[in-house]
Amino acid sequence: MKETGIVTDIRGEMAVVKVERLLTTGGGCCVNVTTVESVFLETRNLCQANIGDHVRVESDYDKVKFRNLVQIGLCFAAFIISLGIGDTLLPRLGVSTYKGPLSFGLGMVMAIAAFGIIRWANKKNPSDIPIAYELAALPAQFPMEPAASL
Repeated sequence: MKETGIVTDIRGEMAVVKVERLLTTGGGCCVNVTTVESVFLETRNLCQANIGDHVRVESDYDKVKFRNLVQIGLCFAAFIISLGIGDTLLPRLGVSTYKGPLSFGLGMVMAIAAFGIIRWANKKNPSDIPIAYELAALPAQFPMEPAASL
C-alpha cells in the first residue's frame, strides 16, 4: 500500500510520517460514517527526508496482518498448552483444590511471556517496517483569482 504523508520527526535512520486515512464505519442501520484519521508511521528514511517534507510511504500490510495473526495464534496456543500442563501437573504436586484457577493463571503467564518474546523478536528484526522511499512533489495550491466583472 502506497501512501503520501508529511515527515514530523527524524530519529536516526527512521522518520515519523503523518499519514491521513479515510475510515468508514457503520453508523447505524442505514448510515455509514466516513472520518479522516491521522496515523503516525515510523518508517525507514531511504530518501533522506527532512522534517516538513512530503514523502511516499510503502508498506506491505498483508505481511503485517499475517504476522499479527501468527502472533495471536501462538499466544493462544501457549495459553491452551499451559492449561493442559497445569491441569495434569498441579494434582501431582498436591495442589488439586485450586487447580482450575492456578491453571488459568499459568496459562495467562505463558501467553504474556509468548507475547513478550514475539514482540522482542519483531523489534530485533524489523523487516516489515514501512519505507519512505521517495520525496513527493505535491502540486502547489494557488489561490483562486477573483472573477472578472463584465
